[in-house]
Amino acid sequence: MKLLSTSSTNSFVSVSHEIEYMGDKFVLVTITVDIPAPEKSYLYRGGFQWRLYGEAEPLAVSLDFRDDISHGGGVLKEIRFFISETVTQEICGINFHKKINGLPVLSLDNQETHHGYFHEEKGTFRLHLVDKSLYCLFENIESDMEVEINEHLSCLFDSEKVFSGFVIRNLVDEEINVIKEANLI
Repeated sequence: MKLLSTSSTNSFVSVSHEIEYMGDKFVLVTITVDIPAPEKSYLYRGGFQWRLYGEAEPLAVSLDFRDDISHGGGVLKEIRFFISETVTQEICGINFHKKINGLPVLSLDNQETHHGYFHEEKGTFRLHLVDKSLYCLFENIESDMEVEINEHLSCLFDSEKVFSGFVIRNLVDEEINVIKEANLI
């Protein structure tokens, strides 16, 4: 099951990220979207986690399903992944033909969910550090559209609106140094 962009919303307060040194060749990256609680608790329908996994720890995308924002999809709440392989400092083949602003509302291409609260997708991702931006690109998916959440985070989608990666922008030197300290650049 793939994650698809169905629309976007501006119902969020802020986006933050943390890059943590966990050891040699091991860095944890957590991106959090702060979304205000719904005015009425019954509008919150629960959470769901989509995981992309290969040989290492999975990349996890957490969604909140809320009827006050979207009846059919979930809003991005958190992305968490480990950097455990060398990050390249060059990138090619990224051409965004369309750019929109907002927080993506995501749904599954198949409404059936495995185990109720999560779905695991076999695959890998590549990491590129270019001009103080960390690109996370899923293998075998070409990015065509960028949904800019704010000046620090964008989600990427292919021409069929399938989630294909994301970009963490405006990294500070201290964050880049954490990746260097872990011998990943």
